Amino acid sequence: MLWRASDLHGFDIKATDGAIGSVDDFLFSDDDWIVRWAVIDTGNWLPSRQILLPPNRLTSAAKAMPSPWVSAALNRRALRSSFGFSELNFPRKWHPRHPIGVGSGPR
Repeated sequence: MLWRASDLHGFDIKATDGAIGSVDDFLFSDDDWIVRWAVIDTGNWLPSRQILLPPNRLTSAAKAMPSPWVSAALNRRALRSSFGFSELNFPRKWHPRHPIGVGSGPR
């Protein structure tokens, strides 16, 4: 099944051994317009931290209400050591809030 990235925003993320947070955003390459990372807000699990997951580690999704979710094919230990994300140190051309996702133009 195909999913739009915008539909997954806010979905809970479930690792193989428990919940880890929710989908906050997606980052894509402006060279080929392919989604490269899912930005995961780790909520209460790792407070004040966002991590990056490659989309091929997101294995399934369900729109189960009231709590839609996405499965990640990793355990919490692996996710704890995954790349952190900070809007302050991420390359501008991959910045998720940059207009239309390209590396130039007004902000």
